Amino acid sequence: MDAEDVVRNALQVMKDADVPERLEAAALPALIELLGRQQQAGPTPTTALVPYQPEGGLAVSNGHLLERLAGKLALPVDVVEGVYTSDGSTVEISVHPGRLPRSRSTGTKALALLITAMRQAAGDEEFTSVNEIRRIAQEYDRYDGPNFASAINEMRGSFLVKGTARQRQLKLTRPGWQQAADLVRELGEGQVR
Repeated sequence: MDAEDVVRNALQVMKDADVPERLEAAALPALIELLGRQQQAGPTPTTALVPYQPEGGLAVSNGHLLERLAGKLALPVDVVEGVYTSDGSTVEISVHPGRLPRSRSTGTKALALLITAMRQAAGDEEFTSVNEIRRIAQEYDRYDGPNFASAINEMRGSFLVKGTARQRQLKLTRPGWQQAADLVRELGEGQVR
């Protein structure tokens, strides 16, 4: 089996496992590496483990998600556990809504930082869709439809932005990571906003 066969097999495994499109870019290199190692080790049955994407959470295949998130934010795990929860396969924001800023605009901004940090550190996503931020802002009653885009635009120094309108995607910048870390520290250590 040559390199082309390994890539072809990896693509077939992803197709057979019905890997969500947004996870394909992260899954393909891992599958190619796994199949390449199996080829070098000799004939063995191959089984690809593909994470299930549950509704409302972020699924990834490797454990210790809160530790990864804490490491990226340079915070103790117990502080991160004051804001996020994990069952080993998903990470979710678990801070009580009353702990977030009361104004919808400021609350949306806080959630945008928490969501993008969670998805980009624990889930290996390069960009986070504003649709995900919108959905969680609605759950936390911090969504202000007419002013949502303005609130996100006011954070341009915190994010790299790609796409337009409802297809916009965000990636934390270095200042954005620092703002997210400061917010998680504040919320995780029990300080009320």
